[in-house]
Amino acid sequence: MKKILYLVIVVALLLKCKDSEEKNLDLTFEESIQNILTNSTWNYMNIDTKIIINVELKANKNITLTTYNIVNTTELGKEIFQSIGTWKIERDKILVNFNGSKETQRWAIENDFSKIYQDEKYIFNRYKPEIIKNTIDELKTKYNLSEKDNFPLGNGSKNLPNSLLGKYEGIQESYYMKNEEGRPVIIKGQKIAVPSSQFSFVLKAKNLVDLKQKNLQDNSVYNYQTGKYKIIEEKDNLFILECSSFGQDYASLTYILKFNNLNKTAIVNSENNSEPSFTISKINETGNKHVSFDNDYVELASDEDIDIIEPENTNDDILLIPQEIEYNGKPDLEYSMDGKRTVLDDYSENNPNEKYIRMKFNDKEILFKNIKNETTKYKRVYAGNSYKVVFKIKKYGDCAGEGAQWVYGDVLIKLGKKQYSTSFEGSDTLFSSQKCKEIGNG
Repeated sequence: MKKILYLVIVVALLLKCKDSEEKNLDLTFEESIQNILTNSTWNYMNIDTKIIINVELKANKNITLTTYNIVNTTELGKEIFQSIGTWKIERDKILVNFNGSKETQRWAIENDFSKIYQDEKYIFNRYKPEIIKNTIDELKTKYNLSEKDNFPLGNGSKNLPNSLLGKYEGIQESYYMKNEEGRPVIIKGQKIAVPSSQFSFVLKAKNLVDLKQKNLQDNSVYNYQTGKYKIIEEKDNLFILECSSFGQDYASLTYILKFNNLNKTAIVNSENNSEPSFTISKINETGNKHVSFDNDYVELASDEDIDIIEPENTNDDILLIPQEIEYNGKPDLEYSMDGKRTVLDDYSENNPNEKYIRMKFNDKEILFKNIKNETTKYKRVYAGNSYKVVFKIKKYGDCAGEGAQWVYGDVLIKLGKKQYSTSFEGSDTLFSSQKCKEIGNG
């Protein structure tokens, strides 16, 4: 009788284990990570500042972050403050929302679940480390995710039309940093200005996105890790995407991109609208922009009207792509394209009151006259020797010295039915601010 009872108990336990395994197999990738982290405690300690921060990820998806003073290496002091909020897993990251804050924080997870990263400074170690059966990479393999996949696609995984895949670039204007309440951050009585940046989004198949940010003040470049995008709305020729990408220091960016499939442009808004919006335009394989010029800039052409320059057509490249040009002294106008100085101011002895620029094509320098009735503060139009060159100013920057001001934008070069476009940056005195002119005058 005892043997029969023993067998019944063993069978019941085996069935229970099997049932548990089957339930685990029903979990999604994100739910598996959620289970591993639920009811875990994490610590960050800084001996220099004498603080310790405890993070508790609770079963009800609540999170508690508590900061204490350190009395000594074995004793905690009084509680300094405590933040309470909610957490959940999205992709292979922890999304944290603290009460009273509009910001969604994205914390990274160590592959073996031994650490979590709020950012590059706050790295939390697991309190009472446990032996975890799977790493994140092993879970990706278990759920048939490729090495590049940061999360199962699920909802919103539909790919964009091939016509929208590719590289997009745009410039975000300088702005003042704001706190969680939307008020300017002030340090020592001064607002904190964020420099203008050039953003590059590369949208790929399988919902992958590469993101690069270039500081236009010091030309430093930050490459974010490959992230993900998902379609959150689709209607006619409008696609709204959410793009998220992580930096090497685990800092993250999330942007909402509103695409117009007709002209291959998108309006970019930051998460919670904490940054100014800006427009990005598609760059074709030759580095040219795909008709990103509006009616105020130059006549808008359809795809059929544009004869895009192909790289193998050497003669057209020589005739349309400007070459580097030399200049001695400080010019009143100096623009660069692809890191090369290609546009300089000049003059004509026959027309000393007119404004001219000088560019070099096919090893020959050409003088271009400013078309005054087509030129505004944000549009410069020049013509000469069958060419027409249009500069669209997207951003005025800091003073560049001697009365000049830094400018950034796009340029269109036309020769007959052919045209070439790219971005440019540089300085000039044509429409510089009164402040810059006064500085230049000493």
